[in-house]
Amino acid sequence: MKTRLIAGGIAVVLAATGTVLVLSYVRGADARAMSGLDTVEVLIADAPIAAGTPAADLASLVVTKELPANAVLPNGITSLDQLAGDQALVALEPGEQLLTGKFGPPVTASSDQVVIPPELQQVTVLLELQRAMGGQIKAGDTVGMFLSFKDTAGVQYSHLTAQKVLVTRVQQAASADAAASGAPAAGTSTASASSSAAIAPTTAPEAPPPASLTESLLITVATTAAIAEKIVFTAEFGSIWLSDEPASAVEDPTQVVVGTQVFQ
Repeated sequence: MKTRLIAGGIAVVLAATGTVLVLSYVRGADARAMSGLDTVEVLIADAPIAAGTPAADLASLVVTKELPANAVLPNGITSLDQLAGDQALVALEPGEQLLTGKFGPPVTASSDQVVIPPELQQVTVLLELQRAMGGQIKAGDTVGMFLSFKDTAGVQYSHLTAQKVLVTRVQQAASADAAASGAPAAGTSTASASSSAAIAPTTAPEAPPPASLTESLLITVATTAAIAEKIVFTAEFGSIWLSDEPASAVEDPTQVVVGTQVFQ
């Protein structure tokens, strides 16, 4: 009898203890669930954001959204004020959270320092101001390069041979330098054409008087080996003309312009 009473008492104690433990676990689970339901306002991309987009242009590209605290990524951005003066370092897709690590100060280059893709070559040509956009050209610009020639039969050719070529350096060319080189300014001699037809270069004419300090520029560009060959050949035997061609310019189809067909 006494043994049954003791066993019954132990059972009651164990049951009570189990109940307390279960209630404690449930309450803890509820607390954990409630903590996850705490919301935080973060900025979410509402449209594609291209790399390089300034923070000042993001207002129409992002929305504020409330997310559970446990769903917010570290370094999430809650206000565009956090990005003052920055730009997108990578492209972002719609629905993506804005993070501080994906934004930073713009990468700027001085007039003598432009980021040059390692696979490109650099070549320098001497151009009169009217052939170099009146001298309104600087490192970092992109240009179109028109190459012109005259073949042995006297037929003249021009072609927009290279588009959006990166300018890496612009220097004034002193007349003393031009005189010492003994070479004509690029774009002043005539000879052969670079076209689909086989056109042989003629003998280069005598070099004209060297351009003065204020009449010519040394333009250095970065381009592929194939285009660099054409630029060097043209600087020796033909003429070069530059156009202002920013990255946003439309690259319409071009063709070789032949002198006998210009007005057809």
